[in-house]
This record gives sequence, structure tokens and C-alpha cells, in this order.
Amino acid sequence: MLKKIEKNLLEKKNSVLFSVVLNLIVLIALVILFRPVYETNDDMALSNIVDGARGVYSPNLIFMNRAIGYLLCALYQICAIVPWYAVLHYVVLFLSFTVITNIIMKRMSSVYQMLAYTVFLIVFSYEGLIKIQFTKTAAIATVAGVIVLLAYLWGEKISKRYLVFGFILAVVGSMYRIEQFFLGLLLLSGIGVMLLLKEKESKLRLKLVGKTLLLFLPLLIIVLGAYLWDRQGYKSDEWKEYIEYNSVRGKLYDFGFPEYEQYKEDYEKMDIDENSFWFYRTWNHLDDERFSVDTMNKLIDMKDKKSVSRDMVSEFFHIIPIGVLHIPCFCAVITVFIMWLLCGGVKREELLSLLYESVVVAGVYAYLFYEGRYLKNRVDVGIWLVFALIILWGDWKKRKKTRRIGVVLALTCAFTGMLIFKPELRDVSQAKRDEVLANRQKVTEVMKKKDGLYLQKAINTIDLSTLYGPFERIPENMFENLGMLGGWLVNLPMQNDLLKRYNLTNPICDMVDRKDVFIIDANINLTLGYIRKWYKPTAEAKLVKDMGQYQIYQIYTKE
Repeated sequence: MLKKIEKNLLEKKNSVLFSVVLNLIVLIALVILFRPVYETNDDMALSNIVDGARGVYSPNLIFMNRAIGYLLCALYQICAIVPWYAVLHYVVLFLSFTVITNIIMKRMSSVYQMLAYTVFLIVFSYEGLIKIQFTKTAAIATVAGVIVLLAYLWGEKISKRYLVFGFILAVVGSMYRIEQFFLGLLLLSGIGVMLLLKEKESKLRLKLVGKTLLLFLPLLIIVLGAYLWDRQGYKSDEWKEYIEYNSVRGKLYDFGFPEYEQYKEDYEKMDIDENSFWFYRTWNHLDDERFSVDTMNKLIDMKDKKSVSRDMVSEFFHIIPIGVLHIPCFCAVITVFIMWLLCGGVKREELLSLLYESVVVAGVYAYLFYEGRYLKNRVDVGIWLVFALIILWGDWKKRKKTRRIGVVLALTCAFTGMLIFKPELRDVSQAKRDEVLANRQKVTEVMKKKDGLYLQKAINTIDLSTLYGPFERIPENMFENLGMLGGWLVNLPMQNDLLKRYNLTNPICDMVDRKDVFIIDANINLTLGYIRKWYKPTAEAKLVKDMGQYQIYQIYTKE
């Protein structure tokens, strides 16, 4: 019976239908077991730009191509009740994983190898479909599209329609985040190295290089063309001002402030006391009078210039290897690597390409470490997805197929899966879910009143990505009167229009003694200290509503 099932699976594994069904089973199982969430609050903010929750339908998605923005705006206009932003993620991810499955399954020669791939698929599908993040979607779509082209170069039978579909997926990946597209190309060069080493004659290698250029140059032209078209939508003075501001803000906030105690004299020369330092550092930077682009640039220049030193290298080897072991998806890499070792029969070009890939990955992590943006799961997923695919790419047809290997892999993956995913199971997180729904109800009651402008600080305040899941549609205009005091939404044209509607030039100062302007704040003393120091010495805070997790205040001057 078992042998018959094995034979049946091996006969059908190469078909597209098999890949579709397998991915459909994985998707349904994951959604039943786990509750989809946005991994970071960026995706919720991006969805709110196009879905009308903040009172606008704008295609300008900042980090993503406007083509995606226009498509989403059109879909929301056609049927507003559907959470199109999350749906589009799922469509792209499902198609991408189906393509990856179809390409890799053709290389498998036993059900135990297929089992190892299925573990790989479950883990990375969990990362993409349950922990939704646009950077990961960009990486997965790019990888799926590019490996179709690489399979064609490898000599596999790839139809013209399949090839075109690969092009489309790669372009879509670049539209979700172009940086991930180029990172994906760099990482997938490991398969290119394997291809070159496989060819023994120099003439054949030259022919392969020419064929590769003919295939990838049009892709690069399309991707760069789409990117340049996207940038044309940000040529107005208003958008130029935002892009400059957000670029400087990112350099300061993403890479860290100079420490106050270390640079105390410099801060004092800039009229920044310790309370103001903590006010700014906790992402409250919407004060152009005292915290302008020039001020942020001075803080960036204040920090010691980075240089590669023995201490930095030592710190890299102390932090990164241990950090990588804690990356959730790394268990899938370990699984396919164990299979790779146990099955044996590794060819020279496969070993050398894996060594090359290891050097590339180490180089990527060295760069990220130097920049101070390392061990971010949304980036790590794309890196290790490719590394695992390099392992899976070789010739598996003549390798060992013993049941022992399958048992070892199954037990290894079951154990690691239990450790990694159990806290996210629906039944385990139900108590937390009930708390979220209660908080949502409180926030909704306040926002429905439309009795004024609500300014919120960026930390320890309302996080829409925790109040609403990806597939829970926020009512149109629900948060049209919610303004931000920090984060990348600050200075967006739609946010500036909101402030103009309430005649606010500098919200930190102008909200004082306004009955129609409120602040949502979990650390009101820090805010009051800042306002008293620089604007209104007699400022006081009146608690308007205590929502438990969130407090709403009005700021007034004491007579």
C-alpha cells in the first residue's frame, strides 16, 4: 500500500496541479492553525494609504511601486468590503510558492526528499502567509520568478508562457520592494555558479553567459523602467520635501541617536536637554521649529564615523552566528541541509556553489552588521529562502532514498516546529485576541465621534496592526482624524492636509488650549516636560478618556 502511494506521488510530483494542491493544503492548514498578522506596523500603514481608512485613496505607497497602489485603489473602489491589500499579498505568495514547488519537485527522486521540501514549504509559507510583511513578499516573488529563468538556463523544459510568468513574478517582486529584487539576484547567483561549473568546456560556458545576458537584460530593463516610472509620481515640491525629510529621519532613527551622556555638551549647544532627547528619541519628531531636517543632520554627523576594526569583527562573529540560529525559518535550512548530508552523492559543482553561497551570505550579513540593520526577520527570510534553494537545486536522482533519512527529517522538523510555532497557535493566543477586541471597541467608540483631531505618539500608543488583522477591513474614514507625531507617516501630503484642516503648523505647540485637538499618550509627563520647557511653561494635561492601554488628553495652560 505504502509503495503504491509512493509510486503515485513520484509519478504526479512534476505536474503543476500537484504543486497547486500541495500549496493549497499548506495554506488551508496554516490559516486554520494560525491567525494571520502583519509582522510590522508598516503594512497596516501602507494599506491605510490605499484603503480609505484614513480618508484617502492614494496610490503613492512610498516603499512599493505605484502600479500596485493604483491596482489596490481600483479594487477598493470596486468592492470596498474586501481587504484587498492582504488578498493581493496572498495571491502573489501562493503563486510564488506554487512555482517554487513545481521547480524543486522536479528535482526530487524520493518521497523522503519530498518530505524535506514540504517542511521547507511549511516553514517559509508560515513566514509569508501568517507573518505578512511586504519585504518578505518581495523576496519570495523575486526568487520564484528568477528560478524559472534559471531552470530554463539549466536545460529544463520551460514553456514560453511559464517563462513569461516567471518574468512577471520577478517584476512584481521588484515592485513590492526593489532592494529585495537586487538582493535576490545577488543571492541566486549561487545557482549561476553551479551552472557554470557544470559546463566543462569554455565554449559552452561562454554560450551560457550569452544566453544568461539575453534572458536577464530585458528583465533588468523592465524592472528599472518600472522603478523610474514610479519615481515620477514624487516630483512635486510637496513630495520632494517629504522624501528629503523621511530620508534624513530614517538615517537618524533607523541607525540610532548619539548617546546623550556621551555627547552631552554637543546636545546642550543644540539646546536639547535630556527630557527633549528622550522625547525625540521615542519617535516624536514632528516639531519643525526645534527638530528640523538640519537638526537631524547635525545629530547624524555627531556620531563617530564607522570603520572596520578588530572590535567590530569580533562583535560580528559573537552576535551574528548565534543570532542566525534564533531565526525561526532557519530550522527549514537545517532540515534540507541534513537531507543533503545524509543522501550523499553531492557533486563537485554543488559543493562549490554552496561554499560560494555561504561566502555571499556572510558578506551580506557583514554589510548589514556594518550598517546597523542586521538580524531583521523580514530580510533574513529572503536570505535563507535562497540558501535553502541552493541546497535543493542539485541533482537528487542518484542519491540515497532510505527511510531512515525520512524518519530523521520528520522528527527533527516536528520538534523544531513545536518549539517555534506553538505560541502562535489560535487557541494559545485566544486570550490575547479577546483583549485586542476589547481595545478595538474602545478605540472605535472614540474615533466614531469625529469630535476633533487625535494626535498619537509613535510608541506605546494605538497600533492599528494589533487592533485589526490583515483580513479585517477597517471601516472607511474610521481614522481620517488620526495624526502621527512620529514615524514615516509624518510629513506625508495626506498628513499635512489633515493638520491644515485643523490650522496646525506646529502640532506640539498649537494643540495647547485647543478643545478640538487631543493627544493619545502613554507617557504624558515626558510630553508635558517638553511643552513646558520650550513653548508653554504653565501647560497641564487633562485626562479626557482612560481606555486602559491608551489614555487621551487635552493640553491646556493653567491660569
